[in-house]
Amino acid sequence: MSDDGIVSKGATIAGGTVGALGQVTGARINGGPVEEIDITTLASTIKATLAGTPDAGSMEIDLRYTQAGLDKIYDNVGLVAEVWTITLSNLSTITFSGYISTNPQVTISGGMPVDISFTVKLTSAAVCAPAA
Repeated sequence: MSDDGIVSKGATIAGGTVGALGQVTGARINGGPVEEIDITTLASTIKATLAGTPDAGSMEIDLRYTQAGLDKIYDNVGLVAEVWTITLSNLSTITFSGYISTNPQVTISGGMPVDISFTVKLTSAAVCAPAA
């Protein structure tokens, strides 16, 4: 028996206050950097550093176009962080907190479905949970 993994077709996304936005066609987490903190002193013989606090990064999300989804994104750019949930076809979830940090981009490509792309600045790590 082979394991074909989780099929992303039919995945959806909803924000705690924004509500359902529609069918997810793509999502990418871009991890943020861990800054170095220079702790070198005059007594140091080599440069000394510590790792700073990690940046949670951001998530780029692509959706199938709906006017309602586009309006909700525009209405909530830059507002407070909220809990987001992506539900996959097998009912597994990816949950994270963050706020919409970019205006949506609409992509129209000859003969293909119209997509909306936007970015959520993460304020927490994404947590994956298997279907209950």
